Amino acid sequence: MPTVRLNIAPRIIQNIASLYTDVYRVLMEYVDNSLDDVEQPGFYISSAGLSPIDAYKGEIEITIKIESKSVKDGTVTITDNCNGISKLKNIIQNLGNSCKRSSSFTNGQFGYEIFSFMSICSKMEITTKHLENKKAEYVCINSSDFEQDNIDNVMFNIHEIDNTLQHNSGTKVVLSNFTNYAWRELN
Repeated sequence: MPTVRLNIAPRIIQNIASLYTDVYRVLMEYVDNSLDDVEQPGFYISSAGLSPIDAYKGEIEITIKIESKSVKDGTVTITDNCNGISKLKNIIQNLGNSCKRSSSFTNGQFGYEIFSFMSICSKMEITTKHLENKKAEYVCINSSDFEQDNIDNVMFNIHEIDNTLQHNSGTKVVLSNFTNYAWRELN
C-alpha cells in the first residue's frame, strides 16, 4: 500500500484568516496573546500554579496605537512588557499545533490566530525580546507570502537584532497595508 504525504496549500491560511470578520476581534487576538504570556510561569504565575495577586510587583502594560489618517500609510501597533516570545520560530512554523493547547488557563488552542491579520491587512511585523534571550528577534510576514502552491515554498527570515523595545522584555506587533474596510472601521 503506498504512503501519501499530506500537502496543504498555504492559501488555506488566508482562508482561515478570512473567518475573522471583526477588525477589533483581530486586534484582540494580539492583546490576548500578551495576556496569555503574562500567565506563563515566571511572570505572574509560579511553576506550582497561581501566585498571590501581590506577588508580581510591576505593572502589565499593553498598548494599541493607531497612527495616520490614511489607509495608505496607516499602522496599528500593539506592544506589551510581558515575557516576550521565547521561540518565535516555533510560533510561526507550527501552525495548528499551539503550545497553549495543554494549558488550562490560556486561549489559542490551534496557533493560527497570529495569522488573523490577513483578514484586515497584508503586512505584520513582530519584534520580540524574551527575558532569557540576549537579543530581540524580528520577522516580517506578508499575506502574499501565502500565495504559493506548496507549503515548502513559504519561508520567513527571523533576524536577531538589538533590543529596540521600550522594556527589557516584551513584544511589538505592527500591522500595516490595511484594507479600506478595516481602516474605516478603525477610524
